[in-house]
Amino acid sequence: MRHKPMIFIAALVAVTVLLSFGAAVKDAKADVIMFPWIVKSPTISTLVSVINTAEQVGGNQALGNAVLHYQYWGKDGSTGQTDSCSEVDFDRPTSKDDIVMFDAAGNMNGGKALFEPIANQPTNVNYANQNFSYIATVSARAFLLVDNNIPQVFTDNILDLASNADGTLYGEALVIDLGSGSAWGYIAYNPSGGVRDSRGAAVSFADGLDVLGEVIGNVDQSHCAVFSSTGSCTTTKYGHKEVTATVLMPVSQVTTKFFTTPVNAVTYVDSKGVQHLGNQRDGGINNRIQLLTDPYPLGPSSKNSNMTPGLGGIFDADENVISFVNRKNIVCTSADLLVNIFGSAGTGAYTAWVNTGAEGWAYVKIFNGTIGAPAVTPDSGSGMIVGKLEYTTGTSTIAGATVSGGINNLQWLRNSESYSKQISFHSHSAGCSNAYPCGGGINCIHNVSTLGNDMHGLFILEDGPDTCSEIEQN
Repeated sequence: MRHKPMIFIAALVAVTVLLSFGAAVKDAKADVIMFPWIVKSPTISTLVSVINTAEQVGGNQALGNAVLHYQYWGKDGSTGQTDSCSEVDFDRPTSKDDIVMFDAAGNMNGGKALFEPIANQPTNVNYANQNFSYIATVSARAFLLVDNNIPQVFTDNILDLASNADGTLYGEALVIDLGSGSAWGYIAYNPSGGVRDSRGAAVSFADGLDVLGEVIGNVDQSHCAVFSSTGSCTTTKYGHKEVTATVLMPVSQVTTKFFTTPVNAVTYVDSKGVQHLGNQRDGGINNRIQLLTDPYPLGPSSKNSNMTPGLGGIFDADENVISFVNRKNIVCTSADLLVNIFGSAGTGAYTAWVNTGAEGWAYVKIFNGTIGAPAVTPDSGSGMIVGKLEYTTGTSTIAGATVSGGINNLQWLRNSESYSKQISFHSHSAGCSNAYPCGGGINCIHNVSTLGNDMHGLFILEDGPDTCSEIEQN
């Protein structure tokens, strides 16, 4: 019994250390999840399911009915691809351990809750024919945020451990082609909770909070961490530098489309004590995506701000490099056919690869956006959520085998290096042995024969050395 206080204190110290380094520690005050790809058309539905385990403390109905906050950021088919998204938000009823399912496209049951109420059972939540769908024109794309940052109905207790603590929301999405019946789905991204100041409080889905590698980190991300007495920047800190690989199926066999949603910049406090708050409640976050055969250098460092090129292109099935450079701007959310990722700069390369009739592969790398530059500073985020959809529209033949019906398969491209490196670097340099090349990251794939581990993206420590080798030399 006497040892328990010491264990508790040690746990508090460990949490404090993690927070000081900005690690992916879940917010203890509320929860928020993101559905990065909502698709809406007369023939495509997105079935969204949300599970809520939070409740009003003490079941205090005097505070009002418990609700969840739904916020869509989207644009319709007539909007330019690089235009910003607009917002639609509303509150809808919930209760502890409730599940609600609805069609965000509004094709099924007019966007109202599906399969409610359950026959011959009392109804704990009355949705009262309320619409959950994204109200837009006929066709649209969006991302959806669902949170329980509702302080008037989810209240704190004396320990500041509200019922709506992080980890109280879970979601799944199922995108269905109503004509063919083919479908693909994903689990909602839950990186961290928000804050309980208000239903519109800032929420972050930044790179480094993605334990399962949901975000591919932006290699250009930077901010001024230390200012001089005259206000000039003396120390620039760069974000995590991530890259992942992806397979490119033969164009003659399947159609490939990339679903992309940039995420907000990181939250940090500069040397003046000013907090710079990253927030996903923003319809204009802008990053670029590129295919490469050599991602090195992964990104800039505090010593060299120009380390960003790499070698653009793809590998064909015979390991030949087909070179081109195209960094495609994405604003808010988008879905692009593979040919558009090649872009006009890659027209010849695309034709050369298609003519091989075989597969290929490439690295995927994320950069700052350039929309509005130089007149306006682009609203660049800390990275991008990228999904790769491979599909057919009917019966197909692959290497002589007939595939009846359609193929519809989504791969969520991942790299958890930013999160795993934070864990490796905490407390002391001994963790460096786990930090290179990937620190145990999920799907962290690198061509280490090109430049070796020391040239892999540099992890910048606060007021310290830039690489593991420097730490170990000191």
